[in-house]
Amino acid sequence: MKPTFEESLEVLSGQGLVLTLQRRAILQFLHERQGHWTAEAIYTQLRPRYGSLSRATVYKTLELLCEAGELQCLRLCRDVTHFDTFTGPHHHFLCDTCGAIIDLPLECPIQARGRVEGHRVDRCVAFFTGVCEGCLDQSVDQLR
Repeated sequence: MKPTFEESLEVLSGQGLVLTLQRRAILQFLHERQGHWTAEAIYTQLRPRYGSLSRATVYKTLELLCEAGELQCLRLCRDVTHFDTFTGPHHHFLCDTCGAIIDLPLECPIQARGRVEGHRVDRCVAFFTGVCEGCLDQSVDQLR
């Protein structure tokens, strides 16, 4: 189960992270809006409300939240990093049509074993690509 905003604040302050107004705002934003966010999208959403917020603060805060285990960092595309609010084990599906990133509740048997071909496995980050159900439904509707 995902921790509450207050529980996340306790964990982060217990790790010695200074919880500035901007960091709290970013954390609260991510708790209220689950999903796969880019730093730029978070900055764009919060900037009007927090005028002193900088891109550097957003990037650094997201990096710190990943290090603290509050976010999962996803690099599904070469130039874009997404930050996943669901940190439990799962895979992802990337839609080639609309660009949606969808969580897949699949377990990795290799990760469960902890080793593959002599190598230690610490975590598994896998994603599938194709066309999501919504885009497929839209294609079918357009054919009718």
